[in-house]
Amino acid sequence: MKINSIVIVGGGSAGWMTCAALKENFKDLDITLIESNNIKSIGVGESTLPQINDFLKLCNLKDEDFMPHSNATYKLSIKFNNFNTRGSFHFPLCMAKPNEKIRQLPPDIILDLISEKNLDTNTFATYFNQTTDLAESNKMTYDTNYANDVIESGVAYHFEADKFANFLRSKYKNEINYIVDEVIDYTIDENGISKLICNSTKDLVGDLYIDCTGFKSLLIKNFTEYDQFNTLINDKAVVGAVEYKDKENEMISYTNCTALSSGWVWDTPTWTRRGMGYVYSSKFISDEDAKNEFINFVGEEINTRTVDIKSGVHKKGWCKNVISIGLSYGFLEPLESTGLATTQEAIKKLVNILANRNCYINHFDKERYNTTIDSQIRRMKNFTEIHYAMSDREDTPYWKHVTNNIEYKSDALNNFYEVSLSNHQMNFENSFPDIYIFAGMGYMQDNKINLKHIKNTMNGSGNKKLFEDIFEEWVNFRSQLLNDISTLKSHYEYLKEHIYK
Repeated sequence: MKINSIVIVGGGSAGWMTCAALKENFKDLDITLIESNNIKSIGVGESTLPQINDFLKLCNLKDEDFMPHSNATYKLSIKFNNFNTRGSFHFPLCMAKPNEKIRQLPPDIILDLISEKNLDTNTFATYFNQTTDLAESNKMTYDTNYANDVIESGVAYHFEADKFANFLRSKYKNEINYIVDEVIDYTIDENGISKLICNSTKDLVGDLYIDCTGFKSLLIKNFTEYDQFNTLINDKAVVGAVEYKDKENEMISYTNCTALSSGWVWDTPTWTRRGMGYVYSSKFISDEDAKNEFINFVGEEINTRTVDIKSGVHKKGWCKNVISIGLSYGFLEPLESTGLATTQEAIKKLVNILANRNCYINHFDKERYNTTIDSQIRRMKNFTEIHYAMSDREDTPYWKHVTNNIEYKSDALNNFYEVSLSNHQMNFENSFPDIYIFAGMGYMQDNKINLKHIKNTMNGSGNKKLFEDIFEEWVNFRSQLLNDISTLKSHYEYLKEHIYK
């Protein structure tokens, strides 16, 4: 089947991101986007992962193009507070450029040495990924003269998703068939949808229909079943915006996630305000109590609203001539900023399939798409589960339940269990980025140096003394880095100079 025309139903970030990528990569494709003025953005996804750079490249967008229009800031890491009894730890998202002045140790050896030196494993991120110190110090740089500058394509962002959608709308609405109306019904034939029936405009017909209608899942719900993720029990969020009192210090370059009695709070600093929300389980706390706990955490009265969320996914994202992208396909609670990540991965896969044979697609292409995006969201689900499965908190009914009563099953956990019961070192290739969470939660504290593993590392030249020497080199080098970091501009000052001029 040759795709000559596409109809996107729904705007928001999913709809306009899909439109932008398709228009930039298929100039001759007939694209229609229809959205309603009566539907508000859910507004809970304002934190991204570095993979968004793939989407930005698809659309030929640079930082200075979209950041000022979406109140964007940079994001180097995610910091987890109170998710266990041991303290806070970072999951750095970026990697620093390789530094010729220091030799890098394998991650499992770093964990071994941390254990032998009786250092807390929640310092693993600091010793393995130098951007952790950059984030914790609330600094930002792309300066190539700095010993530890960030890889530009590896940075993530905080932004206001509705403003990002508005930016894309203003950029592309005049290049497509843009309709403001509501789809009130549609007809179905053996190929899928045959036409869309609108409230006030004429019926819409296309070769491919893309459902970007959010949790409503207007089109896809009649073609495939929904799979609820019962191991992720948070089903509500109370959200609000907090005005800055001190931008210099409050506009941090990482997402702050803090566990409360029945869930956790996100804090995502954008250019104009801090977007915050308490994700919780209604089985363990009422909406009113959750709101009061959230306000108490924020420390001031703010306007809030409560939204329903559900973690799960449609069993197929592409059925017949219908594709669901964004919330209409699936959603994970935003603990690891996966909301927009699932959207951009679906868009990227669709663009690749259409580009492969000049917009000709068949059943094999659909199944290839479904297999890929299903695998991606389930890996994200498994990664999210680890934050609960690995916790040692039992101080509230909620935390006792998520740490002891839910049976989590994932490749990452199975790999960790296997390693824990054997004399083998952690296989890093099968454990990234999970190893940051394992270490932060205090696992692998009892590992000892595996001499056989050492002999097989670094072309057989490794030995325990060598690794210890390299570790000490890094400890000393880190002192230099911390001095260098102290001279850098704050995240806020860097943005003011380079983006918000």
